[in-house]
Amino acid sequence: MMNIEFTKYNILFGASVFFALWFLFTSSIWSDFSNITISYPFGLIGLYLSIAGNIFDPQKSRYTIPQCILTLGVIWPMIVLMFK
Repeated sequence: MMNIEFTKYNILFGASVFFALWFLFTSSIWSDFSNITISYPFGLIGLYLSIAGNIFDPQKSRYTIPQCILTLGVIWPMIVLMFK
């Protein structure tokens, strides 16, 4: 069994990954600008948590994962709109 410590940095990392994944999966919803209310606030929160983690967490390298997911969340809706 894995022993996972619930430190504030692990919670910060987990939350930033969760918000980044939510942003990635919902960012291509363009009906009635629902992505502005459903997706973008979560992306901004994920970006804020990722930046805060880069500043305060001693293991800074693990925050490249949510940043890459957020980057994909920005690029993916543009690709969807190009081929729609």
